[in-house]
Amino acid sequence: MDISRKSMPVSTTTARTGFTSTADIVLPKQSTRLTSISQTPGKGNIMDAFAACLQATLREEGGYSDDPKDPGGATMHGITQETYDRYRSEEGLPVCNVKTIGADEVGAIYRHGYWDPIGGSQLPPGIDLAVFDAAVNSGPQRAVSWLQQALNQQRSPALQLAIDGVFGQQTGQALEQVKDIGAVIDAICTQRLAFLKTLPGWLHFGTGWSNRIRRIHDEARSRALPEESAAPYTA
Repeated sequence: MDISRKSMPVSTTTARTGFTSTADIVLPKQSTRLTSISQTPGKGNIMDAFAACLQATLREEGGYSDDPKDPGGATMHGITQETYDRYRSEEGLPVCNVKTIGADEVGAIYRHGYWDPIGGSQLPPGIDLAVFDAAVNSGPQRAVSWLQQALNQQRSPALQLAIDGVFGQQTGQALEQVKDIGAVIDAICTQRLAFLKTLPGWLHFGTGWSNRIRRIHDEARSRALPEESAAPYTA
């Protein structure tokens, strides 16, 4: 799930900036679980923003993986055994192999661990996907900080947001004043790629990381600006 985990333990990479590790995420109780990993759009079943973004991210995460070069170990739908163990423990449930994780558990972990901390329900279409997928890979606080820096590019020096990685009232208000949503998406993806290039795992995973960001960038712009012709991501 955490793309930095593809190169080193998440606690090591987050320590580089002081941002919170996924180990600090408070996982939800059973009553908040989703009934499926993602909803299928159709008559009487409108896909909400979270489900749409989750579906895009799960396409990138894939199913079961146990890459020997990944210190995070085995993952299923991007969720590590460690994260799943913590979730089950907090639910008062016995530990199980991450291969057996249920769709409702996947949805609950992603919603409460990543979507809610980035203020996902308050993000415009397109920006929501760019920030969410970045949060899944590099942590919610870092992803929000990239959003704040992207917003500052469209704000005067006197109205610059504090880059604290916390989605609060000022960040929400700045989003309402955005004139160019596409530019915000571009800036988030550019910062994300630049960060990943600093990780030791870049040599082994860089091509896959770059391709993922390109696909997410293009889908995010499509969500935000459905009328535009998709331009290749070249950052």
